[in-house]
Amino acid sequence: MFLNAPPRTMNAPPRPPNAEGLEFRVDLRTPSVSDFDKGNALARMKELEDNMKSGRGVAEAQRETARLKQVMAGSQLLITTTTQLVIGETVVVGTSRVQGEKALVMLLTAVPR
Repeated sequence: MFLNAPPRTMNAPPRPPNAEGLEFRVDLRTPSVSDFDKGNALARMKELEDNMKSGRGVAEAQRETARLKQVMAGSQLLITTTTQLVIGETVVVGTSRVQGEKALVMLLTAVPR
């Protein structure tokens, strides 16, 4: 991994003269869950709680419980941004850590219809 690499700047090609960009708004959310899924999550959380009380797989049970709590919270906004692009341009949008060491990166490219 390149965690300690110095930042680099990439020069984008210049926009054509009189190029009008289109404005885009992007919202990325976690999926919402049904009542059935919430019921399953609650049942699984009860099992994990019992495992933790007995001392079996405590660390893994804690991680899964935290993930299930996020699922039960329902739709959460992860990324929201507005950008202007000309056909052919690409922009990179991302997050820092979302869950532990994980992050999200999106590439948005304006293409003709």
